[in-house]
Amino acid sequence: MSIDPNNNSADSFVMDRSSSRTNKLPLTTIDKMVRELGLKRIDFIKMDIEGSEREALTGAIETIRKHRPRMAISSYHLSDDPAVIQARVNLLRNDYQRKFGRCLYTPTGIVPEICFYF
Repeated sequence: MSIDPNNNSADSFVMDRSSSRTNKLPLTTIDKMVRELGLKRIDFIKMDIEGSEREALTGAIETIRKHRPRMAISSYHLSDDPAVIQARVNLLRNDYQRKFGRCLYTPTGIVPEICFYF
């Protein structure tokens, strides 16, 4: 994990900043956590994990397919996040509707900051 010494909300497994230091951390997946905790239902998943949303979706395949939780997923960390995240969600379940939250104006265009799936 890249640790930003000036802004801990910018720590990331995906983005490496020149001023950051790195630490190794244990990880788990949403699917594994749901199984280990014996959760009977999952209603909502929120992801704002500094560019790791795609990987987290991969680690939530069983949970999303079985429980169809509503989701709020950040989609501005990587330039192709809106398209890639949408494609991954569609692979898991094609019955989600999507709405955008606040959008950001960038040099390459308008990018949704968050996508809501319901």
